Amino acid sequence: MLKAKPTGAATGAFPHLTEDTPIDSTSISTTQSSPDWLGTTAPEVSLSIGEAFSNSLQWNKVFRGVHQGVYVPTGTQCSSLAAVKVGKADISFSQPFGKLVAILDDSAASYQLSVSSHIYKKGWREGGVAKATSLLPNRIKFHVRVGLARDFEGQPNRCYLMVNGIL
Repeated sequence: MLKAKPTGAATGAFPHLTEDTPIDSTSISTTQSSPDWLGTTAPEVSLSIGEAFSNSLQWNKVFRGVHQGVYVPTGTQCSSLAAVKVGKADISFSQPFGKLVAILDDSAASYQLSVSSHIYKKGWREGGVAKATSLLPNRIKFHVRVGLARDFEGQPNRCYLMVNGIL
């Protein structure tokens, strides 16, 4: 795990407010221990994806009960990275339109989210959905990291949700 001290005030805009804050390179330190992702000392998780992003989720459509094109409007005062805890049966991979996505059910709703996690995308490129699925941790509960992409020219004012990691 990395730790560092900021050298000044955040200069970004919500929801990416602190992402570009300069840090003091001499303050960077690492710890040897890895977080206990699901135990009593686990990093904080939200009860649902909606709660994680200030109940400000919007989506392009709902198809067969799954929210697709899920985003937070630019300027929403929320974190750009959050986590939820879900069961093994509550996450799966698919590849509509030739892209890896995760179907995530957080008990409040189901979402189809792009996968940005390097390990799962690499596995998918090597062996499809089956390979990506085989990389999931061997446990019954997962700590799923969900982040917000920055808005872009083709989709201004929308910060789309994506799966950054499954631990």
